[in-house]
Amino acid sequence: MSSSPLAPAGRHHRTSTARERALRTLDVAGRLGTLVTLAALLVVAGAVGGLFDGTPATENATVTATFGR
Repeated sequence: MSSSPLAPAGRHHRTSTARERALRTLDVAGRLGTLVTLAALLVVAGAVGGLFDGTPATENATVTATFGR
């Protein structure tokens, strides 16, 4: 009987080559880049939406966040 149901006794896991590790790293970097790009597009869409929301800009337009004291 083996000690682990996933790794039968007498068998070893194959180690990944440098090329496989590099390809996996590039894949992860590409996926993260995709997420960053989507997040940036959402920010740009929000900014463009703010430009055309129908509210006229004032001379001293500032954004102020006030929290309860």
